[in-house]
Amino acid sequence: MTTEYRSAPITEGNLKASRITVTPFRHLLPADVIGSNNKDDPAPAALKLHWRHHLVETDIPRYPHGKGPRGFFRDRAFAKLLLTDSGAEAGDVVIFEKLGSHAFRLHVEKPSGHRIS
Repeated sequence: MTTEYRSAPITEGNLKASRITVTPFRHLLPADVIGSNNKDDPAPAALKLHWRHHLVETDIPRYPHGKGPRGFFRDRAFAKLLLTDSGAEAGDVVIFEKLGSHAFRLHVEKPSGHRIS
């Protein structure tokens, strides 16, 4: 059986800011993918995210002043690519199909259940 995680539903704000909210399952991700709040000080390990023929390695940034991890990926260019390329709309959900401890294939799921891969 394939393990899948679901993002929070995409909002208009997510589309404008190019963010995929992973807060619902962030606690299930490896601890070594949480970086600092500074892009020049990334996490010890990266997540490999696959979307169609694209691949990115990214981490999850931390809030300034040690307030804990944020709820989205640092590489927002990849998020923008996925959201634009899939035609994602508010209300859609990003599905993270687990391929390994640090690797996921992404799909966009419409409220109807139709998946864009």
